Amino acid sequence: MLVLKDIIREYQIGGDTLRILKWINLTINEGEFVAIMWPSGSGKSTLMNTIGLLDKPTSGEYLLDGVNTKKLTDDDEAEFRGKKIGFIFQGYNLIPRLSAMEQVMLPLEYQRIPRVECERLAKKALARVGLSEKYENKPSQLSGWQQQRVAIARAIAWSPSVLLADEPTWALDSKTGAEVLEIFRSLNEEWRTIILITHDAYVAEKAKRVIHILDGNISE
Repeated sequence: MLVLKDIIREYQIGGDTLRILKWINLTINEGEFVAIMWPSGSGKSTLMNTIGLLDKPTSGEYLLDGVNTKKLTDDDEAEFRGKKIGFIFQGYNLIPRLSAMEQVMLPLEYQRIPRVECERLAKKALARVGLSEKYENKPSQLSGWQQQRVAIARAIAWSPSVLLADEPTWALDSKTGAEVLEIFRSLNEEWRTIILITHDAYVAEKAKRVIHILDGNISE
């Protein structure tokens, strides 16, 4: 499903070169449930953005579902990302003025799916995460756990091949965090590829494979 070959990502800061990703070689197969453990604040967002086609590596190759992403134009890359990857961001990234239903419909509308179908898919996704009675609620009317469920529903609404989650339990207590991880487990049983990026060992151990990254390299 995903193959990263000799991935390097560098940034220019002033006159200096800062290398965040250092020769990353990684293969994740279809249907895997993988946790990538990275110490907090050491560049994990760079790896997530690379996997999610939100950032381009400085060098190396990234194949997603057999396609060499280096050969994609910016427009092709955006379309490919929209079809293949569902994002669950740290902090949920919900829009305050939109209802739960509208939050989930938004990325579907970007893909020019007819509105009636957007509504059907959004209701199905919200029901899948247990929010059938919260369609019209805005973020301020939802608990943190409910907001996270909206974020998950938004990510799965169009059945992407890969779910990419950044610190999915970061602001939740242990009970609700465990419920989030149970949702991921059940989604993985539907043969979705799940990638969690986390610094929390408890979260990582719920995955079926754990990859440790230290100082920009895969260490274990």
